[in-house]
Amino acid sequence: MKLLGYIIVIALGIVFALMGLFNSNDVAFNYLFGERDLPLVVVMVLSFLCGALFTLLVFGVKVLFWRGRAKKLQAQLDREHREAHHEAVKSQYEAESAVS
Repeated sequence: MKLLGYIIVIALGIVFALMGLFNSNDVAFNYLFGERDLPLVVVMVLSFLCGALFTLLVFGVKVLFWRGRAKKLQAQLDREHREAHHEAVKSQYEAESAVS
């Protein structure tokens, strides 16, 4: 599955590189503070980087949330395991005490 992801990323990189090579004309780039003429490949790279940063931001927050949730659940599981072990030892001790 990881290999498929690498293949897709490489294929997209090749497609973007070819599009940039064949489309080197200047285009008007309108941004918040003005307008500038830039080569199309620069606009494509900037768009890709902005999308990648936005995606990393969104999924980075999700990863932090799920990692914290997993730690909390693991701590709860450990606590319940210790309590169950303690109860098992206690009941075994009580059973042995009743037999004696």
